[in-house]
Amino acid sequence: MPAQEHVKAAFTFLEQSGEEFEAGDILQGSEKLWGAAAHAAMAAALLRGWSVGSHRNLVDAMRHLSGERNDESLEMGFSLARKFQGNFYGQGRFDPFSGDGSMDRDRELIANHVHKVLGIAMESPSDG
Repeated sequence: MPAQEHVKAAFTFLEQSGEEFEAGDILQGSEKLWGAAAHAAMAAALLRGWSVGSHRNLVDAMRHLSGERNDESLEMGFSLARKFQGNFYGQGRFDPFSGDGSMDRDRELIANHVHKVLGIAMESPSDG
């Protein structure tokens, strides 16, 4: 899949995740939010010639991008998105009924992360 298709997929999954969470489907909302972060990472990595064939490649790509931009929030945002991937697989990362607002707060942080990575992906590596 070309980088531009990953950009489109990230935006689509981000929108769908909001719809799923609003409908009360935490499972699908979590999966779509993770998908948005993963596709944003893939877009940025592909445009830099980095591998994207595995989960480990995406973790490494975000670490490299964080170093390239001197912005550790890029690596941390991706790590936070991985909590939602774990939530999808039933690893109990969030208690949606806790009432502490952490899931909503983290969803917003990841949405901001996705937008930031996609903005970087649409630049050339030397623009930053």
